[in-house]
Amino acid sequence: MSSGTPNYSGKKIDSFAFKGVAYKPRNWKDLIIKVAEKIYEENRQSIDKIFTLKGTKRNYYTKNPSEQREPREIGTSGIYVETNFNANKLVKMTLELMDVFMIDRKELKIEYS
Repeated sequence: MSSGTPNYSGKKIDSFAFKGVAYKPRNWKDLIIKVAEKIYEENRQSIDKIFTLKGTKRNYYTKNPSEQREPREIGTSGIYVETNFNANKLVKMTLELMDVFMIDRKELKIEYS
């Protein structure tokens, strides 16, 4: 992780706030899923921008869950996010998702222990 970004490896996510609304996730995967769901609700018309986010080996988002190892559907969008990543990667993916939809990174606050 770059300097100034916490290392979430081996940490438990306790809660997070996105755009001022608090959430109690069960795990790090719930972070990206909930943020993606909220972004989808607010950006249904432009949600296809999500497909610009890709990894070197696989797509982060797809309409075909069989392309992923641990797909989780984003709400009822028919779009799946790959969640088979460690905490640091899931946080990075969440921030990149926010960037694509021009949401200030300060809108995400994570509490962990």
